Amino acid sequence: MSRVVLSLRFCLILSLSVLLWSCGMKKPPIAPTGGGVVVKKCPANLFGLTQQQAKGVFLSCDPAKDGTAFIDEYTAPLDDYSTWLLIDTQKMQLEVKRGDQTLAVFANIALGRGGAGFKTRRGDNITPLGEYKIGWINEQSPFHIFYGLTYPSAENAQEALSKGLISSSEYDAIIYAHQHGQIPPQNTALGGQVGLHGLGRGDEQIHREMNWTQGCVALTNSQVDELDKWIVEGMRVKIK
Repeated sequence: MSRVVLSLRFCLILSLSVLLWSCGMKKPPIAPTGGGVVVKKCPANLFGLTQQQAKGVFLSCDPAKDGTAFIDEYTAPLDDYSTWLLIDTQKMQLEVKRGDQTLAVFANIALGRGGAGFKTRRGDNITPLGEYKIGWINEQSPFHIFYGLTYPSAENAQEALSKGLISSSEYDAIIYAHQHGQIPPQNTALGGQVGLHGLGRGDEQIHREMNWTQGCVALTNSQVDELDKWIVEGMRVKIK
């Protein structure tokens, strides 16, 4: 079973519990006009919910399987249904979000030893601020699980170019990668291999007392195991 299916089903578990299996959730297709999405939605009573209880809960089902042909047009942006991650470097926590709704909060994260900010070079131990995506997943990492971010972003590259930190050819390579859905170069002066990960065999007490990474965002192994239920490649990650 793919990570995408597991993560989407887990979102439903939060509201629907054992009733999940009566409805197979699918990613809403983009509307032909580009102005919204057209989705198939189950009536709330199919799940034993009132309309008020179901407000804000996305219930998608197969009409043929679930015995209803209830079709609804919804013109909100597709991202309203997307799960994403917000890393708050002031509150030192990671939030799993669905639109504006918070699904889970992971507290006491650790950042780079240099704090959070604009990462100017490899080895500065700074966790970069900005918006990224989950570019790859390494389940054999010595840090338990590693979720690589698409750092440096186009915005990182633009600022670095303006400050003379990277060359024009390096800037072009980063922009090209983002435009074509690829992992940006990880070997420029800005560094790479920035991501989210666990402790592996690291000391959890040290983790709770100080920022210790080389620029990544660290959680405990148990937190990563819980977070893994939501993670999919391509997921948006905002570090602020």
